[in-house]
Amino acid sequence: MNSQTKITLVIMAAGLSTRYKALKQKQSIDSSHQSIIDYTIFDAIEAGFSRILFIINPMMVNFFTSEKIPTLPKIIDYDYVLQDKNNIPAFANNLLTNRIKPWGTGHAIICAASKLETPFAVVNADDFYGRNAFISMAQNLQSIKKNEVLLTGYKLIDTLSKNGGVSRGICKLDKKNHINSITEYKQIIKAGNSITGKLNEQQQTLDPKEIVSMNFWGLSPAILPKLTNEFQSFLQNIQNPTQDEFYLPNAISEIKDKDDIKIKLLKSEDKWFGLTFPEDLQEVKQNVQKLITNKKYPNTLF
Repeated sequence: MNSQTKITLVIMAAGLSTRYKALKQKQSIDSSHQSIIDYTIFDAIEAGFSRILFIINPMMVNFFTSEKIPTLPKIIDYDYVLQDKNNIPAFANNLLTNRIKPWGTGHAIICAASKLETPFAVVNADDFYGRNAFISMAQNLQSIKKNEVLLTGYKLIDTLSKNGGVSRGICKLDKKNHINSITEYKQIIKAGNSITGKLNEQQQTLDPKEIVSMNFWGLSPAILPKLTNEFQSFLQNIQNPTQDEFYLPNAISEIKDKDDIKIKLLKSEDKWFGLTFPEDLQEVKQNVQKLITNKKYPNTLF
């Protein structure tokens, strides 16, 4: 691939914001009423992305088509796809009974597959990743191989909420800085000098310097058929059809174990922050204001 390769940023914005109790996709985080999505797009444009693809739920169509996309700079392209919980293989239709929530981040990418023909990055709509992370990802996407996956990693200690437990994919690395495995821990909290999280309902002590996934991935379209196969396997073996989710980190780990795929770590020293609980909003606003004060961002992005 050459320097002219077009790259897409996929923003996963289909979540129902159950814990946050308001739609984070619309949440203002500064005095100009801009959202985390706006800062993400600003950083993506600065880094050289040429296209934004939103993954949204059906209830958000009017907001994105009438309110969000028309306000964005026209120097790059925008599109959207729906993550519909009904978009599953026919053999699994019986699992839809009483299912309300989407099927998870891995399913979101499957729903977008028909519009992903070039290398692409994936981010959450409610995470603030930092511009250097976007620049590094864009540069590495230019030369991504079909058997390669990119992941921007952050130190665990820098990704916690003061207001409740969070889920994080903890990465194990080899000597060449490739990721051997990603394991999803839940209910990770910091109490005093100790950080603990649950794996299979068992409480464990975690190293604050562990590298974790915040779902900032770089992928080749070649992985999409493999991801679809993993989703089918997930549905065939699901334990709790109303609650279980098909997590992208777990799916990529499974693909790595079955195929000759390398997961390359892109370490970020940027300040991450995000919205998980309503109480997180004040800290997010303070962090954004510091960046504006330090001239990292203008008062009005677009």
